[in-house]
Amino acid sequence: DSSSCTQELPRSNFTNTQQLKGDKRRCKLCLAEPAPPEEAPQSAKTSALCLVFETERDGCVQGLRRKHDKQVDRWPAHINLLYPFVPKSGLGAAAGELAETLRNLPPFEIVLEVPQYFTHSKGDCTVWLDPRSEDGALAQLHTLCAGCFPRCAKDPWIPHLTIAQLPNPKRAQALVDSVGRGWSPVTCLVKEVWLLERTDTQSAFRMAWTVALGTGARTCLLYTSPSPRDS
Repeated sequence: DSSSCTQELPRSNFTNTQQLKGDKRRCKLCLAEPAPPEEAPQSAKTSALCLVFETERDGCVQGLRRKHDKQVDRWPAHINLLYPFVPKSGLGAAAGELAETLRNLPPFEIVLEVPQYFTHSKGDCTVWLDPRSEDGALAQLHTLCAGCFPRCAKDPWIPHLTIAQLPNPKRAQALVDSVGRGWSPVTCLVKEVWLLERTDTQSAFRMAWTVALGTGARTCLLYTSPSPRDS
């Protein structure tokens, strides 16, 4: 009977101090609309799908990041494909889906060109290296990944490898000019995508999975945690 209530609830949840079966003075929780079920988050800042580079081995990229990038201890040298990405609990399944999608896309090279910078809404700036690839291979990779996880995709997507955060455009332009004068383009082979995870937004990312281009081979790295600053 919709007019009856026999729930044992705290006194503060009732319209009066009595609890009587059949009484029209029903509990407030029964009168309220039922709460909708909670939906699982579609993306999380504790995971990322990206390209990770070892260009820091010769010191040029990582040297700049150590001087100017406040995220150097949290992120490796990288280009984000999708961030935020699926929650950590879904990374294994995501790696499986990417394996099917990327098995027919062969590895390709990108060239890290001279730096540029973004100006954000608060006036601060991000300085970044511009990745270029022949025949639109990098854009094709992003399109395939975004097709797998459309709710994680951003439009427009501007591929970039961050090397610095600076407080204003004047300082950003000065760094762009300084680095650009002596910059030699860096060529990198893209042979896999990386799925990263971290405990929270203040902690460092660790490598969780890789998925190889051209074969779709998956590797789980959950039991290793290389430092982003390793060179």
